[in-house]
Amino acid sequence: MKAGAGAESLARVVEPYFERAWDHFSSHRQTPGDKASRYSAAVQRGRVAYIAYPIFSAFAMHGNYPYRLLVRNVLDRLLPEPLLRVEGPTSLEATVMTQGKRVIVHLLNYAPERRAKDLDLVEDVVPLFDVKVSLKLGKEPGLVYLAPTAKGLYFEYEEGRVRVEVPEVRGHEMVVLNEGTGPGDRVSTAQEEGHPLVGAPFDDD
Repeated sequence: MKAGAGAESLARVVEPYFERAWDHFSSHRQTPGDKASRYSAAVQRGRVAYIAYPIFSAFAMHGNYPYRLLVRNVLDRLLPEPLLRVEGPTSLEATVMTQGKRVIVHLLNYAPERRAKDLDLVEDVVPLFDVKVSLKLGKEPGLVYLAPTAKGLYFEYEEGRVRVEVPEVRGHEMVVLNEGTGPGDRVSTAQEEGHPLVGAPFDDD
C-alpha cells in the first residue's frame, strides 16, 4: 500500500532480512527486519485512517506489543479528546455509564492467570493506587464520590474535562459524578442524597 495524494504515511513496512526457505532459516517466528520499504503499513487522510493488515486478529494470535501501540497511536490521532482517559496498566478496564443525572465510571482490574489447559482464573487481587481519571463532561459536576462507600473525591474541572484521582482500585471501583450547578452545591447535594462526606474533601480553601 502507498499513501495517495493528501494522505500521510504513519508507518512503513519493514522487509525481512531474508525470506525463510529451505536454505535460509531463523529460529524465531519472524526473520529480523532489514530496512524500511517504500510501502505504508498505515495511512491517514483527515479523519480516516487505514491499516493495511488484519491488525486485531494478528494481535489476538501473537500478542505483539507494536500492534497494540500502532492502533493506540492511530486512535489518538483520530480522537485527540476522547471521552475518557485513565492512567493505569493494560489490565485496567474502564467504562462509562449514565444513570439519570449521574455519570458513572467503572474501573475493573483483575489479572487472570492460566491455571489449567483451557481455564483462566483470578486468585489474587492486586490493588492499584492513585489512578488518574479524566472525563469529558459538558458542565462541572456538583459532586464526585466513590460508590458504594460514598467517599467524596476532590476534583478539578477545566476546559470541559473533569480530573480526579482515585486513591485505590481493589479489583473494582465506581466513580460517580453527580450533576450540579457548581462548586457551591457539592456539600448540599451530598447531604440531600444522604451520602456521608468521608474526609470532607470539598472545602475550596
